[in-house]
Amino acid sequence: MTFRMTATVAIGCLLAGSLPAYSDDISAAELRALLAIARAASLTSLSEAVKGAPAGYRIELVAAYRSFRLQAGSRAAAENLLRLLPADGAQHQVAITLADSLCDSESFSEMRILEAVQDRLPREWASAVVVAPQYMLAYLKFSTLAITNPHSDYAVQMRRPCQRSHKEFMSALNQLSEGDRQSVVQHVIDPASCQPLRWPESDR
Repeated sequence: MTFRMTATVAIGCLLAGSLPAYSDDISAAELRALLAIARAASLTSLSEAVKGAPAGYRIELVAAYRSFRLQAGSRAAAENLLRLLPADGAQHQVAITLADSLCDSESFSEMRILEAVQDRLPREWASAVVVAPQYMLAYLKFSTLAITNPHSDYAVQMRRPCQRSHKEFMSALNQLSEGDRQSVVQHVIDPASCQPLRWPESDR
């Protein structure tokens, strides 16, 4: 097994198991860990940052995001990131508040680092599902929750998997419940043209 694969598997193992997803603020230790993870320049430094981090969904999400950014073509990294698509409103709140002031000691420049993670997550999820299309159903199902954030460009980023993996996209769409399928085609994206139906509020 190569080092790259070993590191990916190790990170995936370290990310298993979460504490409750969201609280109003976080400890200074968690903030330091998040920043170390977000800044990690290699899989080695990422693995070290994750080992010393508190457990929780927020840490897992940022680590999986950074892992995929460091090795975008890796199926294992893509799967790790897609497994962390928010499963409920609490996890979604975590994903859309990374750019908020999470801790009294957080500086503006540190907020900007986590803001970049928050802003890029929809694009990375779109890239990941092209690499690991077996997660297309979960990816589509989350879209109806994602667009409840008026600043999200999730629907815009869906163009890529719709175009690049159209067969898998349509198959997953047809597996959704009738209500979810109608929500996607009426409010999120036109599956025939792959054109988004919801744009970030700032782009209108």
